[in-house]
Amino acid sequence: KAMITLLTNKGIVTKDLFDVLETDDDIELIILKKIKVYSLQDDVEDIFHLIQIWGGITGRGIYIFNEKFDWGKIAPHYKKLIARCLSIKDTSDKSIDKLIDTITEFNTAVKHMGVSFITKHVRFWLYNTIGEQTLPIYDSIMAKCVMRQSCAQTKHLSKYWQAMIAKSAQLNISLMALERQIFKHIYYRE
Repeated sequence: KAMITLLTNKGIVTKDLFDVLETDDDIELIILKKIKVYSLQDDVEDIFHLIQIWGGITGRGIYIFNEKFDWGKIAPHYKKLIARCLSIKDTSDKSIDKLIDTITEFNTAVKHMGVSFITKHVRFWLYNTIGEQTLPIYDSIMAKCVMRQSCAQTKHLSKYWQAMIAKSAQLNISLMALERQIFKHIYYRE
């Protein structure tokens, strides 16, 4: 709710973007539906904002630390990130390396949006091509609990994804299911 309030108060989005939302779970379903029907000429700004909102208030940096939010400057870099995600057909080391290169470029070009939120976007866009095997989010929770790192950094992303791929294979579950199980375990433990 805090992100919705922030974006509507700043005039970045209008309230009608959220008219169809009844619960927090609706955001994820709406994002996945919008991504499923995406074509290259589509405007993706609404999807961008919905993913930021889904990720929570820690994603506010891109909206508050810049002088003003300028989608025109972000859009070309975001479309490049999308194109890379949609070109990925597996979770091989080669695919991971390509993604990390694109994430690094995006992180350099778009200020105040770290690896945590970039991987949230990657997770959703990869779902379009590899479904439940979409690469998991790498945020501060996963950095601390899975990688034993103090924060999520791009330099740890390859090892993180490889470890998650190996664990999902060992447990014979999808990467998306593994990610959810880890998050649930962490939240119920606290």
